[in-house]
Amino acid sequence: MPEAEGSSEPQHNQSVAELSRNDLLQLYSLAVADYQFQVNLTWSRTQYCLTLNSAIIAVAAGLINFGRGPTLSGTAVVLVVGVFASGLLMSAFSILALDMGRRYYRPVVNRIKVIEKQLGIDAEALKTTRGQGGVGLPITITQLLKFLFGGLALIDVLGIVYILSIGAHHS
Repeated sequence: MPEAEGSSEPQHNQSVAELSRNDLLQLYSLAVADYQFQVNLTWSRTQYCLTLNSAIIAVAAGLINFGRGPTLSGTAVVLVVGVFASGLLMSAFSILALDMGRRYYRPVVNRIKVIEKQLGIDAEALKTTRGQGGVGLPITITQLLKFLFGGLALIDVLGIVYILSIGAHHS
């Protein structure tokens, strides 16, 4: 849509290369805010998943101790296996949620890099992770969290094996 005479509104079909420095700075500010939102959302989701996974394991362990007696009923075995199985599913969901957060996060980082280059500030650019050129751990935070969720899943599997072996001995 062409710009009306005397109008100070920019044309909507301008390419990013034609934007003024002030417009680019506003876009940069919005992109950084979006980046912060994505990071915080993913971290909040991760905290929730870690808490829920830990609580599921604690509940299952409590049920194992509560269900012990001279005999372990078939109902108790099924209940505890169900709790551990839900923990296993939650661990898988947690890993998928991490991947989803990364899929939302990466395009935002790429958008920031394009704007930084156009502003001529790419040398001083946002570098909060190793993938962005920052200094970091030998593995990414996402890899570390996936390892942690994998460990929780392993605890769930071992819990299932343990409770089934107890149930088999008491039947």
